[in-house]
Amino acid sequence: MEITKAPAPQNRGQRAQETREVAARPAAWRPANALPEPNPRDGLHHRWIRKSMMGQDDPRNMSTARREGWVPCILQDYPEIADDFAPFGTTPNDIIEMGGLVLCKTTVENIQARKEYYSEHTRKETEAVNNQYMREQDRRMPMFNESSSKASKFGSGF
Repeated sequence: MEITKAPAPQNRGQRAQETREVAARPAAWRPANALPEPNPRDGLHHRWIRKSMMGQDDPRNMSTARREGWVPCILQDYPEIADDFAPFGTTPNDIIEMGGLVLCKTTVENIQARKEYYSEHTRKETEAVNNQYMREQDRRMPMFNESSSKASKFGSGF
């Protein structure tokens, strides 16, 4: 019987220093957004609002947006977007406009108030529809209202 020696340990580097270039996935290509997004700013919400459609100005839409608290963004305040507009020139008021849309901003508080308004409006309309539906009920054939709930005792005895 022969005794063999174990192979000498190899001089290996630390695992953290090794790289797996072969296993790394290539970055996936995605098409560019049609409209550039500004960098997030504290307390502001941005949205593209229609100024014109098919070459026809739509002053009513812009007027409504301004009354709702939307203010057009100025190109100098958004340098991350300014590069996208350099070859096209600027608008008379230096607002950010692309394809008939104007980048506008409003406060986060205004957005929250708008959400609350429409949430309350939706709740009232749903309640009115349910009331109208239940008004049509006949005792001979009761209707089922999914939105109502009843509490019952669990395990109430005989």
